Amino acid sequence: MQNAISLNTLNFQLSETHQAEVTDKFRRVLGGAGAFIRLRVTLEGKYPSNTAVYYNARAVMETRSQELYITTRSEFLYNAIDELVAKIGATLARSS
Repeated sequence: MQNAISLNTLNFQLSETHQAEVTDKFRRVLGGAGAFIRLRVTLEGKYPSNTAVYYNARAVMETRSQELYITTRSEFLYNAIDELVAKIGATLARSS
Protein backbone atom coordinates (compact mmCIF):
# COMPACT_ATOMS: atom_id res chain seq x y z
CA MET A 1 0.00 0.00 0.00
CA GLN A 2 1.33 3.41 -0.94
CA ASN A 3 1.46 6.00 1.82
CA ALA A 4 -1.22 8.67 1.50
CA ILE A 5 -0.67 12.42 1.29
CA SER A 6 -3.68 14.73 1.38
CA LEU A 7 -3.43 18.45 0.70
CA ASN A 8 -6.18 20.90 1.69
CA THR A 9 -6.37 24.67 1.39
CA LEU A 10 -8.46 27.13 3.39
CA ASN A 11 -9.41 30.63 2.17
CA PHE A 12 -7.71 30.26 -1.22
CA GLN A 13 -7.24 27.75 -4.04
CA LEU A 14 -4.18 26.21 -5.65
CA SER A 15 -4.22 25.14 -9.27
CA GLU A 16 -3.87 21.41 -9.98
CA THR A 17 -0.31 22.04 -11.20
CA HIS A 18 0.65 23.77 -7.95
CA GLN A 19 -1.05 21.06 -5.90
CA ALA A 20 0.98 18.40 -7.72
CA GLU A 21 4.18 20.39 -7.22
CA VAL A 22 3.56 20.80 -3.48
CA THR A 23 2.59 17.14 -3.05
CA ASP A 24 5.80 16.15 -4.87
CA LYS A 25 7.86 18.16 -2.34
CA PHE A 26 6.31 16.16 0.49
CA ARG A 27 6.81 12.84 -1.32
CA ARG A 28 10.51 13.62 -1.83
CA VAL A 29 11.13 14.47 1.82
CA LEU A 30 9.20 11.42 3.03
CA GLY A 31 11.09 9.15 0.62
CA GLY A 32 11.44 5.75 2.21
CA ALA A 33 10.01 6.66 5.60
CA GLY A 34 8.61 3.25 6.40
CA ALA A 35 6.90 4.25 9.63
CA PHE A 36 4.88 6.97 7.89
CA ILE A 37 1.30 5.94 7.11
CA ARG A 38 -0.53 9.17 6.23
CA LEU A 39 0.28 12.87 5.95
CA ARG A 40 -2.49 15.48 6.06
CA VAL A 41 -1.35 18.97 5.07
CA THR A 42 -3.50 22.08 5.45
CA LEU A 43 -2.48 25.41 3.94
CA GLU A 44 -4.39 28.41 5.24
CA GLY A 45 -4.28 32.00 4.06
CA LYS A 46 -4.97 34.59 6.75
CA TYR A 47 -6.16 38.00 5.67
CA PRO A 48 -6.42 40.25 8.74
CA SER A 49 -7.71 43.71 7.88
CA ASN A 50 -5.00 45.77 9.53
CA THR A 51 -1.86 43.64 9.09
CA ALA A 52 0.03 41.82 6.36
CA VAL A 53 -1.27 38.61 4.83
CA TYR A 54 0.32 35.44 6.21
CA TYR A 55 0.06 31.73 5.58
CA ASN A 56 -0.13 28.85 8.04
CA ALA A 57 1.06 25.43 6.93
CA ARG A 58 0.06 22.55 9.21
CA ALA A 59 0.76 18.87 8.91
CA VAL A 60 -0.45 15.86 10.82
CA MET A 61 1.82 12.90 10.16
CA GLU A 62 0.39 9.58 11.23
CA THR A 63 2.82 6.79 11.98
CA ARG A 64 2.19 3.32 13.30
CA SER A 65 2.73 4.46 16.88
CA GLN A 66 1.76 8.15 17.05
CA GLU A 67 0.50 11.33 15.40
CA LEU A 68 2.95 14.18 14.94
CA TYR A 69 1.73 17.78 14.58
CA ILE A 70 3.98 20.22 12.73
CA THR A 71 3.21 23.88 11.94
CA THR A 72 4.84 26.87 10.25
CA ARG A 73 3.82 30.43 9.48
CA SER A 74 5.17 32.87 6.91
CA GLU A 75 4.21 35.94 4.90
CA PHE A 76 4.78 33.90 1.73
CA LEU A 77 2.96 30.69 0.86
CA TYR A 78 5.92 28.83 -0.60
CA ASN A 79 8.18 29.82 2.31
CA ALA A 80 5.63 28.31 4.69
CA ILE A 81 5.55 25.13 2.58
CA ASP A 82 9.36 24.89 2.38
CA GLU A 83 9.68 25.42 6.14
CA LEU A 84 7.08 22.70 6.74
CA VAL A 85 8.95 20.29 4.43
CA ALA A 86 12.21 21.06 6.30
CA LYS A 87 10.57 20.46 9.69
CA ILE A 88 9.11 17.15 8.51
CA GLY A 89 12.54 16.10 7.22
CA ALA A 90 14.17 17.01 10.54
CA THR A 91 11.47 15.14 12.48
CA LEU A 92 12.00 12.03 10.36
CA ALA A 93 15.79 12.28 10.78
CA ARG A 94 15.43 12.48 14.57
CA SER A 95 13.06 9.53 14.73
CA SER A 96 15.19 7.19 12.60
